[in-house]
Amino acid sequence: GGYVHSHRGRGRGGDFGGGDFYSEGGRGRGRGRGGVDPRSLSRSRSIYVGNLPHTVTLSEICDLAANFGLLESMRFMPSATYAFLNFVSEKEAYNFWESGQSSSTGIMLRGNRLFLNWAKAPPIEPQVLQLIEAGATRHLLVSNISEQTSHRQLSDLFRQFGDVESIKLMPEQGAANVNMTTITAAASAKEALHGLTMGGNNRWKLTVTYTRPVALTTSQLVAALVPRS
Repeated sequence: GGYVHSHRGRGRGGDFGGGDFYSEGGRGRGRGRGGVDPRSLSRSRSIYVGNLPHTVTLSEICDLAANFGLLESMRFMPSATYAFLNFVSEKEAYNFWESGQSSSTGIMLRGNRLFLNWAKAPPIEPQVLQLIEAGATRHLLVSNISEQTSHRQLSDLFRQFGDVESIKLMPEQGAANVNMTTITAAASAKEALHGLTMGGNNRWKLTVTYTRPVALTTSQLVAALVPRS
């Protein structure tokens, strides 16, 4: 549906503590689901998301989190079917985590019930906090581009600054939505590319602005939470 996904496994810009997370059986790397109530474990702004479908895309994972708050960074491990999502706010992370603990539905993706556990994340660096307070997000609206602009061209342009989560072209509007995997990467791209002239033609001077993710509609969210028959 107009998306391109790239560089799914690296997730620059975040220290995820070597991949440790807090499982239901205690702190570990995914081994076992013991008898410890996960509600008693330490909260953080980082969530381990496990039991992902093998063919899942990073955008699908991010879409599930969009209804709960802004992500500051992430790390996707497609070969191991898990990811780490670092929210801007611990409260938003808690709301996402709590939804996954529901005994009735939890959070489902393509028929898989996702395992949500606490993960380790360092505090957001002061310069990143300043960016966030000034309105920075991972989400960029790139305007004043030619209708002929391709996914590959935008991917090559933006991946100079970090990993790209997804790109959605809107040729009828002469624009595209570019989602980076970290706020830091998005800020670097915006600073470097805003006002850039494409192809030496002043007509195509890029406008790059921050946007917020479009939260899932109720019907989309319900569809995401309910297993496919």
